[in-house]
Amino acid sequence: MFPFPEKSAINGLFMPLDRYIESARFAMWDSFNETVMAVGRTERGQMLVPLSYTFPITCFPRLEASHSCSKELTWDDMLEDKGGILRASAALEAGSDKNMIRALDGPDFSAILGKTADYKAEELLFSEEELIEYTHKQLELDGCGPEEFSELPAYFHTRAYPWFCGDGETEGRVRPYIPKGDPLTVVPRYNKDGGVTATVLHYACINARSRRGEDAFFVLDYILSRDAAFKDVEDESSVIYGLSARQDFYSLFTGSDGLHIDGGISWESVYEGAISPENRASIDAAGRCVTAVNVYGRLQFEIDRMLEECRGLEGDIDGDIREVCRVIDMELKES
Repeated sequence: MFPFPEKSAINGLFMPLDRYIESARFAMWDSFNETVMAVGRTERGQMLVPLSYTFPITCFPRLEASHSCSKELTWDDMLEDKGGILRASAALEAGSDKNMIRALDGPDFSAILGKTADYKAEELLFSEEELIEYTHKQLELDGCGPEEFSELPAYFHTRAYPWFCGDGETEGRVRPYIPKGDPLTVVPRYNKDGGVTATVLHYACINARSRRGEDAFFVLDYILSRDAAFKDVEDESSVIYGLSARQDFYSLFTGSDGLHIDGGISWESVYEGAISPENRASIDAAGRCVTAVNVYGRLQFEIDRMLEECRGLEGDIDGDIREVCRVIDMELKES
């Protein structure tokens, strides 16, 4: 519906929510992640409310690898770490025998670019040359042989989300093979400018022409409250914690899960105790290094799709990359 959500907010398609937020009855808006919330703010106020966000990470057993997250590290710094966990976190894919999750996609390529567009100026924040450069670098990483990382400990790629290290089998899909509570080292995928790129997966807004803006905000305010966050379901083997109204609300959009915009809500997990306080602290440390935020839309989709198509091409791919850049730039200006 909104291929460029941030542009739609600037264009005035959504209703400013500040006066509603000031008199909110349920949610604790002061506890929301300020860095992520800012992506939905324009000169007219808070036009779009992020509901959840994520960023790409790679995890290693802490006893075998260590890393201190930083806003200064870049993706190029990761590439220079020959044979180490930083380069591995940029290069490894799901197929390795050391991967603790099978058939899981690698982290998002578009996150490398950081903030992808200035929607007010209607300009991409990366050039054709940069997109070509980083696409070629990623394709070179794809060709890294297993011998380069033969000394690496076990690992897994994923996005940051509440039950990233649960275990057991759910709906026929095997969860990560990590015993509950084992301490993990978290390495985020850094962007080209330094720090981490967060992607907003779910967001809410109210139509600027709505005659029932107050009622719509009442629903949003309740869904974002802590009272609406959880339900407990007991079965024979465990207590399952899941989102109640919020989960149903999110599933209307993508069906996936991310970190909650409310940092005060404790992380629920598919299996009780799968996220230890120690591992939550590791994810939070990576999250504090977020320097760029994008709302997932057509721009991110086209960039990630472009990489996948280039992986299947032979010969000169620069013309294909330039065409993708031209098309998304045109669509951005016309939106």
